[in-house]
Amino acid sequence: MRLKKKRPLEVVTQYGTVEGFRVKVDETEADVFLGVPYAKPPLGELRFRRPQPPDRWPGVLKCVKYKERSIQKSHFIERLLMNRCSEDCLYLNIFTPKIEDDKILQKYPVFFYIHGGGFMMDTPARYDVAKLCRQFVSRDVILVTIQYRLGFLGFFSTGDSACPGNMGMFDQVLALDWVRNNIEAFGGDPKAMTVGGQSAGAVSADLLSISPYTRGKFQRKMCLGGSSFCHWAVVKREMIVEYCRKKAEQLGWPKRPGDQLTLNDNDAMMDWLRTLPAACVFEEGRLPLGPVYDGDFLPKNVRYLRDRGPSMRSLVGVGQYEALAFAPLGRLKCDEEDIRRMIRTLARNSKDFDEKEITQMITQIYGDGERLATTRDGIARQYIQMASDIISNHACWRFINYYQKRNVETYAYSFEHTSHRVYGLFGLLLPFHGASHGSEIAYFLDFNLFHSPLGRDKNDLKMAELTADYFVSFIRTGDPNNHGKPALPDWPVVGAGEVAADKIFAMALQPKVRFEAWGSRMRQLDLIIERVLWVHELNSSSKRTHQAAKDDPDPVARSESRTQRSPSPDSHNSVTQASPSPKSSRNLSTIPRVSFAEDLSSAREGPSSSPDRTRSEDRKSDPTLCPLKINSFNSMPSILLLLLPAEEADSPKNYHTTLRGVRVACRLRGKFHKQSIKFPS
Repeated sequence: MRLKKKRPLEVVTQYGTVEGFRVKVDETEADVFLGVPYAKPPLGELRFRRPQPPDRWPGVLKCVKYKERSIQKSHFIERLLMNRCSEDCLYLNIFTPKIEDDKILQKYPVFFYIHGGGFMMDTPARYDVAKLCRQFVSRDVILVTIQYRLGFLGFFSTGDSACPGNMGMFDQVLALDWVRNNIEAFGGDPKAMTVGGQSAGAVSADLLSISPYTRGKFQRKMCLGGSSFCHWAVVKREMIVEYCRKKAEQLGWPKRPGDQLTLNDNDAMMDWLRTLPAACVFEEGRLPLGPVYDGDFLPKNVRYLRDRGPSMRSLVGVGQYEALAFAPLGRLKCDEEDIRRMIRTLARNSKDFDEKEITQMITQIYGDGERLATTRDGIARQYIQMASDIISNHACWRFINYYQKRNVETYAYSFEHTSHRVYGLFGLLLPFHGASHGSEIAYFLDFNLFHSPLGRDKNDLKMAELTADYFVSFIRTGDPNNHGKPALPDWPVVGAGEVAADKIFAMALQPKVRFEAWGSRMRQLDLIIERVLWVHELNSSSKRTHQAAKDDPDPVARSESRTQRSPSPDSHNSVTQASPSPKSSRNLSTIPRVSFAEDLSSAREGPSSSPDRTRSEDRKSDPTLCPLKINSFNSMPSILLLLLPAEEADSPKNYHTTLRGVRVACRLRGKFHKQSIKFPS
């Protein structure tokens, strides 16, 4: 691939003139603008507040290099290979077909991409300019990538007007509005926009499609490895408020007696937090930081908003073994003890089933450990499949079912191509190889997901081309089959009157359709997910939603007309059902037996997080609980660190121990022991 920079060029936006540069990649000429401001720098008094539109600038603003990343925890590989972090991070990047002498010859469809990273990390600055131009611009699509505030800076919340939260989501809202108002100057069609993302970015895209601030502002969505159906998509307000309050106390804010802080207390705390240096305070963060019910961006529970939101064509999917990327280093051994630990966690959260009953259901769905232990990696595959189902596969299945019932065309995939060259050294730590969380974007965006030193082979390059053919065709036309390559198999749409989730498109070098891809697993798992992961919200969600519907026929529309909004009660995107009965002994033999071994070849897994929704004090009192509550971590060192237990994750000692484990694994496996790669001692 050749990239040749040519003469600079200028485009006039509503805030001023920006200067980009022209590149030639193979036979494609593209115009690139990097680091275009879409908001005022969120500094000083603007910290922890909604973003403000940028001021007009005089003269010409050079936009020729990526800006600094949003503040996040950075590890040694990231510090070596990537640009530095800054609180001044609200910028976007535009990749567009060549603009002919300031004349727009035609309008191109636009893809608005939101990066993943668990709302805590990552940046679009990782993506190579030349490869993005080849993947998108050569196929007549304009690509826009954005940065938004992460971690505490993006999702800190006091639960009241002092800091309602969701600053990172409002960053995305403002960026989307900027693109809609200015993309025509770059040759884009604001009426042909697709919003998409991966993992946390996929959740964001789905939430943007139903929020009163952005619903109806784009035409299609792509949810890769996540969606608003994931149980980890939206955080309960009380969880995030408690977490943020404890963080402030750790930083030196005096602890107040009692559980409740007044609005004046929270205002004073936020004023104090705005005086602290951002880099040393806010680079850390784990779940439960993320989108929260604030009565504004999310004025009602997700299910309520979804039911009243616009219908649009969607592309949704997961990796074949989504949870695989979170299994290395011995922290998740993928053995019977890990399975028992997950069952204990499910039982702890359940008011309806005890540990014995959940064990029986899990055994009926996935098979028993003794039989699986007879195969070399049977237990590992069982654990990965179960974790993946709970984390994301079930959410993907619900997504497909929901929109199929609403007669909305949906294209569903399972990404199944894998390569040891993509994993690199990280692959040495996996119990087996397979497509995992983020595998599809490694090919869709054609970038080095795991910082592998091995490069790509011809099959990887072919897979990147195939993935872009299907995905970009969907962005351009709403149909992934309009790629102009008759040799590629058709990707069927899941439409009205069809059995949902029976048309999963297996994306590999030889793509094919898998019928009944998830077997009966999801229908059985649905009972556990509903009664365990969301059981604490079922009753209150049902009552509040029912009462809200009586009091206000359309609170979403009313929310759109208000300028000042107050937070509304929390509820979740769960299905309303009768309140669960107390735990009791019952016969579960009515659940049909599903053979894990028979169904293993068609397993479909999902994004990174887990059902560990216990209270912080429970986590401390039970050291056997595994902190699986993680989202997507799109860089190898971040994955390694965040697999540590929560109370150990911030320890440099443990991080270096982890890296020594990588080095030992390399020696033991013997595959890359000659590579001259150094790790901290």
